[in-house]
Amino acid sequence: MAEYIALLRGINVGGSKPIKMDALRNEFESLGFERVRTVLTSGNVLFEAKGTDRHAVTRKIKDKLEKTFGHDTSVILRTRREVFDLVDSNPFEYVKITPKTRLYVTFFMEKPRSELKIPCVRSRVYGQTPIDHIGKEVLVVRCPF
Repeated sequence: MAEYIALLRGINVGGSKPIKMDALRNEFESLGFERVRTVLTSGNVLFEAKGTDRHAVTRKIKDKLEKTFGHDTSVILRTRREVFDLVDSNPFEYVKITPKTRLYVTFFMEKPRSELKIPCVRSRVYGQTPIDHIGKEVLVVRCPF
């Protein structure tokens, strides 16, 4: 069994695309996935699947959500091992942490096909500095001025 984490984009954000977590869990189980768990109302789902074809598993989830809930939802799939490897790599190791520092990882569906140009976003309210990208993830440090 492969252990997966599904990151569902855009559901339950500001009242948009509402899905109850128990209903979401039921739909994942109806697809034959096992040990299905949801994380708060985030749209993140941990589960086990017999199939190791990531594209097929992603397509099953995407099609089921659209059929059941009427939402065209982006599905980003990672294995449990990939997430643990990212954490273990300690990508923010050299960032000076203060009580106001926020560390973010943005997950992409696919690795960029060309060199990713990461813009530095600044505003009067906070500074946001993308520091790196690793495969299909972009690392961002946010520090208020």
